[in-house]
Amino acid sequence: MNTFFIVCMVVAMLATLLCLGRMGLGPTLLDRVLAFDGIVICTVAMMVLFSVHWKTALFAELIVVIASLGFLTTVAFYFYLSQPETVEREDAEVRDD
Repeated sequence: MNTFFIVCMVVAMLATLLCLGRMGLGPTLLDRVLAFDGIVICTVAMMVLFSVHWKTALFAELIVVIASLGFLTTVAFYFYLSQPETVEREDAEVRDD
């Protein structure tokens, strides 16, 4: 079980680092939003792994709160980006670069 835990944590940390890289390099705002969503998912996965490894349910509330905030943030960004003037403004910024 210890080896499995370590392998899963390393994979989750690598995925988080890749998402951080995409957040920094992503040319569009949508790339950055999806990278943020990936970071939230990896963070929740690591907390679940710690909770299972330590055989405790103390992280349950924190897992639910962080997952909910990540979901609501993604929905808020989607609503913001679905506004016609926002999409036109972002397209103009990309063309200027």
